[in-house]
Amino acid sequence: MQRSLAIASLLLLGGTSAAYADPVFDFSISGGGYSLQFSTANPPAVVEYPQGATDVSVTSLSGSVNGVSGYTFGAVFVAQGSYYPNFTLDVSPLPPGVSGPPQTQLGDFSLDGPDVLTLVSDQPNPVPCTIFCPDDLLTFAFVPGTYTFYGYGPTSGPPGYYTVDITQQASAVTPEPETWVLLLTGSAGLVAALWRRGTRRTGRPLTVAT
Repeated sequence: MQRSLAIASLLLLGGTSAAYADPVFDFSISGGGYSLQFSTANPPAVVEYPQGATDVSVTSLSGSVNGVSGYTFGAVFVAQGSYYPNFTLDVSPLPPGVSGPPQTQLGDFSLDGPDVLTLVSDQPNPVPCTIFCPDDLLTFAFVPGTYTFYGYGPTSGPPGYYTVDITQQASAVTPEPETWVLLLTGSAGLVAALWRRGTRRTGRPLTVAT
C-alpha cells in the first residue's frame, strides 16, 4: 500500500516538469526625435555567407512610434562579418509628416554600432563537396543590453546617436505533452491508491474531493 502511494506521488511530482517557451525580446530605440518600441523572438537560422557579411532579419513586428501604436517594423542585423550599416530598420507606415529617407539609404533607419547578436549554433555541411557546396547553417540569439548606434533616420537630415535597449521578457512556462501524461497518470494512481486504502479500512469506498 505504501509502495503504491509512493509510486503515485513520484509520478505526480514528475509531471510538474515544464518546458520554457522561446525567449522574446523588447526593443526600445530612441534618438533623432523618435522613440520606437517593438518585440521579437530570436531570428531564424540563416545560411552562412563566408564571402562577405551574414545578416539576419526579423519582420512583421507590431510596435509603436512616439507612444502611438499601429506600426509595423522590419529589421536587418549584420550578424557576422563587416558591413555598413550593420542595423537597418523599416517602419510602416512612416510617422506623420515624414516623407522618407533618400533612395540611396538602406532602411528608414540606417545605423551602425556594436554587435547585438551572439552565435549559438553552427551546423556544418555534412556532405563533402567541392562545387556548389551549401554553407553552414548558423543560429544567432540577441544579447540583452543597452547599446549606442550612430546613423541616419527617416529624413534627409544629418546623422545622430541612437540608444538601443534590448530587454528579455520573463520566459513563459509551457508543459510538454509527455508532462501532461505523467501528470494525469500520477493523479489517477494517487486517487486509486487512496480509494483502495479507504475500502480496506472502512469496507466502503473513500470519497476523494476533486
